Amino acid sequence: MSTTSPFAGTRPNFFISYSHKDMDLVLELNDCLERHGFDVRRDRDDLFPGEKFGPRLEALISESETMVIVLSRHWIASDHCQQELVIAEELGRRIIPVIIEPIDPSEMPPNVAKRHFVFLYGDGQAFARGVADLINTLMTDISWVREQTRLQARAEDWEKSNRSAALLLRGEALIEAKDWLEQPAPAHVDVVPKVIEFISAAERQELEDEKSKNRTRNRIWAVTMIALASAFGVVALYFRGEAIGKEKERAEAAAAVLEERARASEARANELAAQMAALASASDEVEAAEGDTIQVTAAPSRSLARGPSTQQIRTPSPSVPQTDETRLVAAMNSSDKTTRLQAGEQVATAVRSKDNRAILNALVSAIEMPTVQNLSPTGRFNTLYMINVQPAWAGSSLAPRLKTALARMEAETLVGGQTQHCIDMLKAKLQGAKDVQNVCGNVNNYFDKGR
Repeated sequence: MSTTSPFAGTRPNFFISYSHKDMDLVLELNDCLERHGFDVRRDRDDLFPGEKFGPRLEALISESETMVIVLSRHWIASDHCQQELVIAEELGRRIIPVIIEPIDPSEMPPNVAKRHFVFLYGDGQAFARGVADLINTLMTDISWVREQTRLQARAEDWEKSNRSAALLLRGEALIEAKDWLEQPAPAHVDVVPKVIEFISAAERQELEDEKSKNRTRNRIWAVTMIALASAFGVVALYFRGEAIGKEKERAEAAAAVLEERARASEARANELAAQMAALASASDEVEAAEGDTIQVTAAPSRSLARGPSTQQIRTPSPSVPQTDETRLVAAMNSSDKTTRLQAGEQVATAVRSKDNRAILNALVSAIEMPTVQNLSPTGRFNTLYMINVQPAWAGSSLAPRLKTALARMEAETLVGGQTQHCIDMLKAKLQGAKDVQNVCGNVNNYFDKGR
């Protein structure tokens, strides 16, 4: 009996991780899902003869939207299976464990035990019910998962090209990416940091392009006005000569009047030319000062920015004293990923220590105006993430400063979905809310696990 695929025109795909000792059940599951229209990828069928295991395996997982783990004691004991899990987590892929035999969660890897399970063992109908549950889980949030996979591929191409501006998103593509980032991430799926960085870089480039266009328009206007002033002087002199030639035979008084008028016209032309030159000089001074000013124009209801549609953000010199704590907090704003992660691990340890006053003060100072304007979107998120590691804020001596800093950040800076999630959690803590998680932004254990 044939089965018609319910996914008109689409082929949802996933990589299946399994122990070859469970091959019989895996083949049955594979056939069942392919009959339902899925593109199932496995290490044995999809590797070419003589091909190296590692690179091709990573490519198979990278090209898949989800990884399904056929979880058994054989899988737990397999080094190959554990390596597949590591690759999927590094690539930010959605992971769905399918349990085929009773296993105590304490025997599973911790990052697998915390996920939603699909069960394929039990009474006579357990397999059929489990397959239906797996299909439903695979199709949940499939559009979100596919968009992250697509954006991640573009972000990787951008990084391989030494971050060429030509590969950044622009126009409608950038608007759609920002809309996607504002959506809540599905359960047990993290937003890949490189995707956030890729979108933020595209926003910054869009602003810089707009500034460049404005500078070009200002130069053209200034040059045009100077040219008009010069032309006016030439015309005035021409008519002066014509008038004198035609009035040679007239009375001396009439000639004197015309001469006076010509001199007045010439003086006016010189005055206008001087004004235009001063205006061009002033335009150059404005252009030089623009290096410290960023004009932000928000697209109505579609931008990551919040607050007024046009803001002016100045980048002043840092005014926070440079202590060991402030330098450590500043390192989380580094463009180098390794530096950010190492600094984040040290900050997290300091925040969780008994004597954490100095590090908390440095974190709050980093998001206060005007210091916060020196931070990239990634730096702002990292700093807020660390402030949220502190479990209680209500009644703290730093609470008034933190409350003011959060309000100004929402009103005067670009705030994305992940950053807003951290702000909302901190505001709840400031109001004394209980049971608020100490991680935020849908990136649990972001620094502790080195993501």
